[in-house]
Amino acid sequence: MRILTNISKAELDQLANQPTAKAMIEKVKTEGIYIPEGDSQGAAEFIAMRNQQKQDASLQISDEGMEALKKMSEENEKKVKEGNSQEEQIKEQIEKLRKELAEIKAKQAGSERQRKH
Repeated sequence: MRILTNISKAELDQLANQPTAKAMIEKVKTEGIYIPEGDSQGAAEFIAMRNQQKQDASLQISDEGMEALKKMSEENEKKVKEGNSQEEQIKEQIEKLRKELAEIKAKQAGSERQRKH
């Protein structure tokens, strides 16, 4: 039996969607791990190796680490909220300046009309 390891879902989908199985067979031949049929010791060694790889790849975070992550997350959320409130203040200031500009233009237009008469 040959077992193919370290293959991504996208790569497996790409190989499985080929019109023939030639690419899949070649990949299994070149990169697959061979375990003879009936070799229970070889199968057990493969399973132990695979479990060790999964364990090595897992992430373990201590309680102190989780607290630090939570604190960082809360600080980031606070910064985002502060950024949003600053954005709202800036928008309000822009709107206020637009109104003032419209008033100034209206006054200028009114004074030009008075000069013409």
